[in-house]
This record gives sequence, structure tokens and C-alpha cells, in this order.
Amino acid sequence: SHSKAAVPPAGCKRDITGTTNGKTGVYALCNGKVSCSVAANNGVWGDPCLDTYKFTYVEYTCANDDWGMVRYGRMCEGSNNLSLDCSADATTLLPLPPITLDASTLTTAKCDSPVSVWNNFAQYVTANQPTLVCNATPNGGPAVRFNGAPASQWMDSQSGRSRLIGLSSGGGLTAVAFIKFTGTPASWERIFDFGNGSQQNYNILFARVGTSQNIGLHIFNGNSYAVKLESTNNPIVQDEWATFAARYNVTSGVAQILKNGVVVASGKHNLQPTDRWVAKFYIGKSHWSVDAATRGLLASLYVADKCLTDAELESVSTTQKGTTTTTTTTTTTTTTTTTVNCQVSEWGQWGECSAKCGGGQQSRSRSVTQEAVGGAACPSLNEVQ
Repeated sequence: SHSKAAVPPAGCKRDITGTTNGKTGVYALCNGKVSCSVAANNGVWGDPCLDTYKFTYVEYTCANDDWGMVRYGRMCEGSNNLSLDCSADATTLLPLPPITLDASTLTTAKCDSPVSVWNNFAQYVTANQPTLVCNATPNGGPAVRFNGAPASQWMDSQSGRSRLIGLSSGGGLTAVAFIKFTGTPASWERIFDFGNGSQQNYNILFARVGTSQNIGLHIFNGNSYAVKLESTNNPIVQDEWATFAARYNVTSGVAQILKNGVVVASGKHNLQPTDRWVAKFYIGKSHWSVDAATRGLLASLYVADKCLTDAELESVSTTQKGTTTTTTTTTTTTTTTTTVNCQVSEWGQWGECSAKCGGGQQSRSRSVTQEAVGGAACPSLNEVQ
């Protein structure tokens, strides 16, 4: 855990993060441990406010908590020790939950307005925020526009925390993007670039190859290529919507790039990519400062550290486009049915705590604003802390 602590109330508190009253502070006691115990009495920390009943309060996060949630513990003076526990998150190899971005989930944003948060991704610098465009895709769905200039527009993981991408332990990699590149081709425009803040540092990237109309999948082990696959038949067509997919199978060593379900590049790679901790999850931006910012519209993106089967890949691609197609009894007629993902309201306010001091709970809820019609199911409507 990573922790900070203080002893409220205001005006009568003592910071116990570091060494206090000759005693080792909470940071040294707990940081980096799965669990730890913190005393809640003035015999350990001293008494900063005589004749006042106090309590110990600690805020902390668990290193393997995928959401980076701030947790807290509170224990009244003279009670048992306060326990900080991350054991439920202490998985040695935490697989990367599939990254799923879908512009149709941006229900609270207005058309042609900046996008600051997109699922678990964010951009809080106004000048670098992409824009929500309504009726952008062929079936009238929304998309997020990355203009590239004059200011680069991009997004990163909202939590800002490292996550393990298990390319080896998970069986490979799959990435699927429903995208339209726009304007003049710019050098090495990224669909995404996952890495550690500097070029060739365990990067995984899916991007245009130079200023060409080709697309490439690059996976680095440290600063060396483990997978370098690039098309040669110019599958990128400017101002055209397309589903680009890349997948790598760790067992066979085969990597593929597909456009609209058709393989446009394939190759076997003998150097197996390793599992890696990644801190920066750029969408529309490169870790190489010399590369251009992306210009285009992104309707959806899926990335997972596993190699999807053909059927699974087709299912993801179809969901991204927001349509399903079925052939009727004639061979010349098709009917198209629009699928609708479940949509929910914003979270309500946290309710009152069930206990005034120690061991209480708060809850909050949200409601369904649009039932799913063949699309993604509704997420949880209640949350307790």
C-alpha cells in the first residue's frame, strides 16, 4: 500500500506519516506491504491535544488495485489497532482488463464539445482535449476527433498507475479500432502507444508506418523489437472508416494485422514478448517526441492481453460498429439492426455513514437511462465503501 495519515480534528491533529514522538511513522510501517497494523492511542504517538478524545485516520491506495481507489481507515483512540489491508488485490500477475472505449457511452457530453474523461481515460488539459462528434460513423454513431494540430490531442489512463500487461502469461495481444484517418497523412500517427514515458521502453504501439498508407504493430522487449509487423499493400485510405485489428499469438509466434476482417499483414516472430508493467497508456499520441499527433476520428477501441479467436474478433468488430447484418432469403437484400448499449446516469451522492466512528459504510446508486438492445449489459447500479 501507499499511505498518508493524520489525526483529525482540525486544529488538534498530529501528522503520523513520518517519524513521530520517536516512533516509526505509518509510511515506513505500511508502504509496500500487503497489510499492516497502526496503533490508535496516544501512548504511541503522543498527545497533541490534552483532554480531547481523538481518532487515527489513514488514507491509502493498494498498488494492484486496477482503479487506484483511495481507501481509508479510522479507529477511535484507545480501541484496537487500525488494520490496512490490500490482500484482496495482491495478485502476483494481474492481467490487464480489456480496454474498451466506445464513443456511444459519452452520454453526458454534448456534440462538438471537448472530452475530458472517456471511460478510464482522461485529458485534463483543455488544449489537448479531443472533441465528441455526433453522427460521425456510417451508421450515425458518435466518435471522438483527434485534430493533431495546432495542439496535439490525446488521452492517457485516468488512474496514472502502472498495470501489468501479460503478453506471455496471458497468451498474446489483440487490438481492434474502428477509426477514420483524416487530412494529410502525418508521420507515425498512433492509434495507441503503451509504454513507460520514453521511447523504446517496453512499448506496444499500433500506428501508421511513417507517412505511408501502411499500418504497423510494434512490440518491444525493453528497447529491442520482439514483434515488428507492417503492412505493404497500403490499407489505410484517408477519410474512410475501417476496422483495423492486430493480434499476436504467443504460442505460435504469429502476428496478424487485419482490415475489415481481411488479413493485410502476417508474420512469425521467434522472440517472445515478455510480460511488462506499463505506466503510460496513450491514445492518439506517441512516446517518440518527433512523431506527429494523430488526425482522425476514433469511434471505439479494444485492447486485451490475449489472442482472440476469429469468432471473438468478429464479435468485437461487429459490436464496435454498432450494427449487425443478417441476410434475407434473397441474396441481394440485407437488413441492418442497430444495437444499443445500456446507458446509466451519473452516480448520486454518497449517503450518510452507518457509524459515526469506525467500521461504518456509505452507499450510492445510479439508474438506467437506456436499456440495452443487443448491446453491452448494464454495469452495477450500487456501490458501497
